[in-house]
Amino acid sequence: GFTTRGMRAHPKKDVLSDADAETFFRVCAWLHGMAALKHYNRHITSYGLKHAAEDAIESYVPNGVFIAAALHCGFTITRIPGSPNCYCNIAQRALQRAYRRTALARGWTL
Repeated sequence: GFTTRGMRAHPKKDVLSDADAETFFRVCAWLHGMAALKHYNRHITSYGLKHAAEDAIESYVPNGVFIAAALHCGFTITRIPGSPNCYCNIAQRALQRAYRRTALARGWTL
């Protein structure tokens, strides 16, 4: 399972606030076990991914915190020119499974 071993419990305050650090670790836990592609998934941007993470962890996720968590978890990104968003190599099927788990946990209709 996901462990924070080797991860700093409290990143420097000038890098992340305590609240953002908590969100970072929760997003890392959500990303744990998701498959990485050899190419970028251009079906969804980091902005869409952060919203999926928000639904799953029931908390606001800043775009930059999502990107930092994805990088920390071993995913790669490419910035979208002229945008603060990026594409990531998270597999679409992994995202669909994660969304289904969130929907079932929340009692949403699919």
